[in-house]
Amino acid sequence: MSTQLRIRTVLAMVPAIAVVLTACGGQPENATSEAPTASTSAVEPITATEVLGPVEDPGVGATYHYQGAESGIYGGTTITVAVTNNNDQPLSPDALGEPTLRVDDGSGMKEVDLLDISVPEGQTPLHVPLELPLGVGATTNLKYTFDVSRGELAKAEFTVGNVTYSGNLAI
Repeated sequence: MSTQLRIRTVLAMVPAIAVVLTACGGQPENATSEAPTASTSAVEPITATEVLGPVEDPGVGATYHYQGAESGIYGGTTITVAVTNNNDQPLSPDALGEPTLRVDDGSGMKEVDLLDISVPEGQTPLHVPLELPLGVGATTNLKYTFDVSRGELAKAEFTVGNVTYSGNLAI
């Protein structure tokens, strides 16, 4: 068989192969677009005065462990907290909400904004929030960079989920 005849034969088969592959694609009728995630409930806020050590959040079904604060790569201060999913289903990223940080500025507690700057593509991200559901029993470190110096965390309150860490967070 000549090379030209082989090429014509292959080209003639391409539409038929595409039809077969298209018919095989798609989702089964019983497929769902999202896996179920754990439900959350409203609970009284929890204040952790001991910064180190695990703190359970029954409203979210998670345990938090404050990991510390360090100067941010792009400025500000990065707070790291480990989150463990205690539920029987994955934990939705929405379950934790937006973290907040309040510091004592000498005239009372004031809320500090998350640092918001452009990070060059391919570089270390500014924040590492929970972006995908956290598996059952899994633990991950979340990182949030706030527009504040590390020294200002000597008297501060960091809230994630229903838990507020209060005290010297500059550890």
